[in-house]
Amino acid sequence: MHEKSITINNDFDFAKLWFDKTCSNEYIKANISFISQYPFSTNIKETSINLLKNFKIEFLRLKPNQESLEKLLQFIVGKDESPLSSVLWRKNKPRNINLPTKILDFSFDENSNTTLILTMNNAWAVSFQISNTNNNTIKSKFKLIIKLLGRPSALLYIDAA
Repeated sequence: MHEKSITINNDFDFAKLWFDKTCSNEYIKANISFISQYPFSTNIKETSINLLKNFKIEFLRLKPNQESLEKLLQFIVGKDESPLSSVLWRKNKPRNINLPTKILDFSFDENSNTTLILTMNNAWAVSFQISNTNNNTIKSKFKLIIKLLGRPSALLYIDAA
C-alpha cells in the first residue's frame, strides 16, 4: 500500500504540495489554535476531528482540479522507479489507465471520525487520517497519514504491496 505522512504544525501548508498555492490564513490560524489548545484539553479525538474538518474545508476551498489530483497521487506514489509509479508517470500510459479528473465524494469514513475518504473518478480513492503521536508530553504531534486506497483495476496487479 502506498502511504505518506506529514506532521501538522503551525506552518502546515498542503496547498503548496498539490495546488501550487498557499493555504488561507484562516486555515493556518485554526490549525494553530487547535494544536495550541490540545495540551490543555484531554480530548485528543476532538482535536483530531477539528484538524481533519479544517483540512477538508480548506482542500475543497482550493477547488481541486485534474492537475492538483495528479499531484496528490504523485505525492503518495512517488516518481521513483517502483512498478506503479513507472506506469503512471510515463508518457505513453496504457490506454485503459486514466488518472482522476474530478472528485466524486469527500466525506468521513463511516467507521472512523478521524479518517476522510476522497473518492475520485476513474476508480481512484485516497484516505486522510489524523494520528496523534501522544508520548505523554506537551509536545505531542499530529500527523496526517495519506493512503492510496483505490486505483483502476488495470493497475491492481502492479506493485500490489
